[in-house]
Amino acid sequence: MGLAGPTGPTGPAGPAGPLPAAQHVDGPSIVSSNPTTDIVMAGTTLTATKAGNYVVHLSARFGGTTAGAGTADTGVLSIYLNGVQVASTERWSLLPKNAAVSFSTQAYITGVQVGDVIDGRWRTTGGNTVSLRQRSLIMVETN
Repeated sequence: MGLAGPTGPTGPAGPAGPLPAAQHVDGPSIVSSNPTTDIVMAGTTLTATKAGNYVVHLSARFGGTTAGAGTADTGVLSIYLNGVQVASTERWSLLPKNAAVSFSTQAYITGVQVGDVIDGRWRTTGGNTVSLRQRSLIMVETN
């Protein structure tokens, strides 16, 4: 081996201070139900470990009903902060019979405090049992 060459130039400075906080959870296996009021999606609850402003993304895949013709269900998902629905996060999607639909919602939440709880919730309309699958909740600090 030859001799080492001269040291190269110093790169640019990295970001100042700690890196932004980020958390992610995925929901467990398939859940089948027909909640008519918002309930917490199993596996989609995060507790803030750092105060700040966060971008939150919630996604889920709803399996359509197996009910007979003429019935329709709608899947609804929302983001909640400390048990209160975050404004403008409710999303609705028609659930076709024997088919699956993926949809998501997101929010920019300011003033989150350590210990605040962010979760995803869901409900259905139409009264038929539907399946909730592949759910994910991600929050990233933006300070």
